[in-house]
Amino acid sequence: MNESIFLLDKRVVFDSTKMTLSHGNEIIRISEAETHLLLAFWHGLYKKEDIIHLVWENRGGCVSESSYYKLINQMRNDFSSIGLQPSDIVTRPRVGVSLSVAIEPIKKITSLKVSDENVKGPSTREKIFYKIKRHSVFVVL
Repeated sequence: MNESIFLLDKRVVFDSTKMTLSHGNEIIRISEAETHLLLAFWHGLYKKEDIIHLVWENRGGCVSESSYYKLINQMRNDFSSIGLQPSDIVTRPRVGVSLSVAIEPIKKITSLKVSDENVKGPSTREKIFYKIKRHSVFVVL
């Protein structure tokens, strides 16, 4: 599965391609390391060594303990900014960290172009429908 858009806690959209978190009209950009941390959570990783490997070493970088803890703190601050709880990232003493809220892929079902005469606004927009388990989400780009 090569998903790039996820739903955190059934309300915050995580776009791993654009490296953003969004809720309602608010959008925040997150770092590449934060993006890889959220993807690590999606893949079920929680051990500190596994996260360090995925976030830094897998890309040829090296990391110190302080970089790891700084990343966790930065992610918690971003969670707070977008409406999630910092405590949603749970520290597992002597093991690592885990995400306590659901992270689910948003499946792209269909995409269609809509001409200018059908859409209010100056340019053609793309309408994309997503299905999240039993709920449907409609996004206008």
